[in-house]
Amino acid sequence: MVEEYPQGVRSTLQRPDYPDLDKDMQFAFQVQQMKQQEEMQRQQMAMQQRQMLSQQLDELNRSIWEQNRMQQENFDRSLEYWRQQDQENYQNQMLYQMQNLNRNLNNLNHSLY
Repeated sequence: MVEEYPQGVRSTLQRPDYPDLDKDMQFAFQVQQMKQQEEMQRQQMAMQQRQMLSQQLDELNRSIWEQNRMQQENFDRSLEYWRQQDQENYQNQMLYQMQNLNRNLNNLNHSLY
């Protein structure tokens, strides 16, 4: 049965009196200390794992950034190469057309004489 007291009133409990109470209290205190140490170790391990994960993510991010940079450079070189090829093809087509025009003019010129 739970007794209710008015606000601000406390109940004073009698300290139990039985043999080896001090040993039991010391054991309970040691158990509590051990639990606190285990919790601190767990928190430290969790923090270390978060730090390791953060470092791994940073390394992955740098690696992805570097790969993207290299792909962009390769793309730019490839694009420049194809632009040069297109320009050379255009120049070759113009040269071919001029040669055809020149040949046609020569043929026309010969046919007139």
